[in-house]
Amino acid sequence: MNLSTILLAILCLAGSILLIWVSFFNPSSGMPIEPGLFSEKIKIPLQFINIGLTQFPLEVENYLVFQNFESLPPIVQRFNTLSFGIITWFLISLAMVYISTFTRSYFIISSVAVIVLMLLSGVNGLNIGAINSNYAFIILILGLMAPSVIINTFFNQTSLIVRGLTIFTIAAITLPILTALSQVTDPYLMFSENISLVNMIITVLFFAYIGHSVITAIFYMLIKMNKGVGIKITWHLTVLFLIYLVMLIFTFLDLTGNMIFGMPTPPIPLMVIIVGALGFIEVNLKIDQIRQPYSYKIIGQMVYLIGFAIALFTFWKAEFSVNEPMADFLKHSFIYTQLAFSLLFFGYLMANFSDLMNSGQSIERVIFEPNFFAYFHMRIGSLIAMISLVLFADGVLALQFGASSTNVTADYYYATERPLEAGILYENSWARYRKNKKSKNASAHLKMVQNQPTLAIRELEESFELSPSVNDIIFLSSVLHRQDKIFDAIFFLEKGLDLFPENSYLKNNLALLQSKINQGEMAYELLNGISHEAAIANKIGIQTKHLIKTEQVATDKDNLLASINRLALENLKGNYSDIMLLSDEHEMEPTITTKALLANQWSNKTIRSTSEDLAMIDRILAQDISSGEEEDYRQIRILRSLQGNHINQALTYINGLAFNYPGSSGFYHHMAAMVYTSQLDFEKAARELVRAEEKGFRNFRPEHLLILYFGQQMDRAELYAIKHEVAWPKWMVFHDNRLVLNEEVVFLNALSTLNESTKNEFLEHLASIRREDLKARYAYEIIWKKSHWLDRAAMESLKAILMKNEAYVHERAFIDDLVDLMDSMDASQVKHDRLLHMITLNKLDQNAYRTPFIFMAVDQVTDPIAQYNILQEATDYNRDPLLWIHLVRQSRLAGLDQYAGEALNTLRGWVDDATLEALQIEHL
Repeated sequence: MNLSTILLAILCLAGSILLIWVSFFNPSSGMPIEPGLFSEKIKIPLQFINIGLTQFPLEVENYLVFQNFESLPPIVQRFNTLSFGIITWFLISLAMVYISTFTRSYFIISSVAVIVLMLLSGVNGLNIGAINSNYAFIILILGLMAPSVIINTFFNQTSLIVRGLTIFTIAAITLPILTALSQVTDPYLMFSENISLVNMIITVLFFAYIGHSVITAIFYMLIKMNKGVGIKITWHLTVLFLIYLVMLIFTFLDLTGNMIFGMPTPPIPLMVIIVGALGFIEVNLKIDQIRQPYSYKIIGQMVYLIGFAIALFTFWKAEFSVNEPMADFLKHSFIYTQLAFSLLFFGYLMANFSDLMNSGQSIERVIFEPNFFAYFHMRIGSLIAMISLVLFADGVLALQFGASSTNVTADYYYATERPLEAGILYENSWARYRKNKKSKNASAHLKMVQNQPTLAIRELEESFELSPSVNDIIFLSSVLHRQDKIFDAIFFLEKGLDLFPENSYLKNNLALLQSKINQGEMAYELLNGISHEAAIANKIGIQTKHLIKTEQVATDKDNLLASINRLALENLKGNYSDIMLLSDEHEMEPTITTKALLANQWSNKTIRSTSEDLAMIDRILAQDISSGEEEDYRQIRILRSLQGNHINQALTYINGLAFNYPGSSGFYHHMAAMVYTSQLDFEKAARELVRAEEKGFRNFRPEHLLILYFGQQMDRAELYAIKHEVAWPKWMVFHDNRLVLNEEVVFLNALSTLNESTKNEFLEHLASIRREDLKARYAYEIIWKKSHWLDRAAMESLKAILMKNEAYVHERAFIDDLVDLMDSMDASQVKHDRLLHMITLNKLDQNAYRTPFIFMAVDQVTDPIAQYNILQEATDYNRDPLLWIHLVRQSRLAGLDQYAGEALNTLRGWVDDATLEALQIEHL
């Protein structure tokens, strides 16, 4: 076995692998349908604000991520096409090496055939010298044919190695010369595309040559097995032939659209590979029995392998470029030749060798030799039979070849970014041959590129009516959806499912549109049972959005989007989840998935410190992102700040968003009101609710009236109750337009003024509360917000109140450590895991309303200006009198006497003079 044999065998194997890969494992590579991401927001309770009498959610937004399949524009297969062209040129050049060894008459015939084939190569389209001039063809023939002619005429005794080096070298130089002299864009690509027409003709000739290879191989193997045995193999041959014939007939009927019984048929690319391999048996028999135009057997074998390789790569080209007319031309040609030649060859065998078949003799050595004239007539009869099959199929081969040629040219223009020319050619190709989904799809995409959506829709509707395909239906529904014609998009998807009832892409996209028009149950049923990852994630998203069977949610930790949607569902339910989406501390790019990951994960649990996470968000915000994206990430930043109890930053960002995005300011003012309420600052919360209503917020509930009333906005509360038809809380009873005093009112009066009250005031309020559960709630808030006013004995009495209430008994260890912390004011002494986690992962001074922690933060720094800044920021929110007194003292220590005076004047706004004087005497 020489180098050429090994190389050709490798090429045949490579062609087989590529053909199998693109036909069975990656059939949609040329016309991809890919899932596109989009998200929808849902409100989830980040935390529940408990004010003793009721609790209500502080809502933020989570993301549900959905994947809708999109039909993308056909992919430009430049690398594959160039590889195909180079391999073809190599094989043709190698063929000329072997043709140069033919006897004179056969060489002349073969050379003329090569010249005729090269006329189909479209080489004159390279426009060398002038448009469509013949210079390119002349150079091609000289470079490809002249060396063979000279060697065959004058140096016919030259060795095969010298022939190969000479012909190969000149052929290798010819192609670069052609492309260098060409005036067209990307001449290599143009040549590689157009050479496929030559390959199609060579492939058809090869198919005719191997037309009866299967029957020959079966006959050969039966004879071999019967050698010396003498059994009747005519029956075996007949049965196997009939099986193969029936298979071919059903495949032929399927190709021509005349299938009656719906019988399964074998894939033709696989048949080509098998038949081509079996043909190698036949070619060896013919070489041994029939006089050949060459001297050495290996030449015939090499020519056969060249033809086989060309056939395989041509089939591969048709498949990867989604040139359906070319693929159908090759498939029809293959089946026609197999039917015609197999049938006639079986008749030839039975007529000439039926008496000898069962003898056990080696008649395989003479099946082509003694009756060559009869075999020649058999080939003629087979050609006539093949022509009859072509006529039965209405001469579709001519249409397929013409449409193939047009597609090839269109692909070249498409690859070289000339949409107008490519679009016209694709339209022409589809008009000539309708089973041509790439042409119509590419044409519609090119219309969209040229900003002609109406024409694109018209083309896709024509495709749907005359030759529907999944790609076109998906693309049509997508274009209609983008134009807000959602019901039209649903119509075409539903009709598409009538044509392709099991197509998961159509089901998925239809389900998402049904979800959009609130047909959640129908959407869920469509996706139920689909095992595709995208459909599973979408189903969970639909279940969460429409609250459908939320107890039956699939779990797949390897499906990221499904986990994102599942976590949103857990957040909606208010559950902690073991789903962890952000285990790595890597940087993240601003994408839809990133937003969903951050928002959904941080709504449930966090890993890193708040400062680290906020720094990552700030790095994302520093990138070049759109205004809408920036708003989303700022919302996520607020979410993370709230989770980390960074109330100061959260309120600052909320106010910034309300200012920068006036269209959503009602939403942000309402969020700010809820944050203030969570910190018991009813007055600021009420003012934010008023702003929210002025900016369009309308979703008022009873708790909003409560906040307004106890936040000193009584008139607004009464107005909104009537205007927005909101009922007052049941315990808020009015008599003569005055609120009737009861336990609940006493509690709320105390709670709503806790932040600004002095020690005597909040202890009096505590004593006035009679209900044990409300007293315990108030005592708990005193520990968190007012411990800096109290000694250890007072805090122990507060703890005793808590321990009488079942809601706090199970938190005894936490409360013990909390009281110890508030007494010592030393955060380093904390032992309880939850309290330690709260302190270590968050800065002490980031919640201005937790006054004891502000004092701890001040104690941790020594710079007077830094201490002043901490107190100054806290007093922007918190009206605790002792906090303000310390601000006055720190201002004086820092040499800022003017600010100290301003702070004292402000403090007089809610602290009477006697109390203020006492505080100054004690602390200043």
